[in-house]
Amino acid sequence: MAAVWSGLISAAIALGFAAAQQSTLHWFLIPVTLCGCLIGTDMVKWICNRLDLYDATGLIALLGYHFFFIAPLLGKLFRRKPRQSQAS
Repeated sequence: MAAVWSGLISAAIALGFAAAQQSTLHWFLIPVTLCGCLIGTDMVKWICNRLDLYDATGLIALLGYHFFFIAPLLGKLFRRKPRQSQAS
């Protein structure tokens, strides 16, 4: 059941990012969402108290969900082209 919830949460977040800005609608969205689904199962178990509060699996799952799912989406959303420096 945790895998289903993880998939729904990850898909909703990915679709939200894709709806927010068209530039996030990219091929990398599929593998990043799959990573979010995989690591999100442990996060959902930790949130639903199936894992202890200070269990290393749950804490690493929270960090991993941010590092492998949320951070790449934010990086793609806010990536801007660098300005060209003009010599004066």
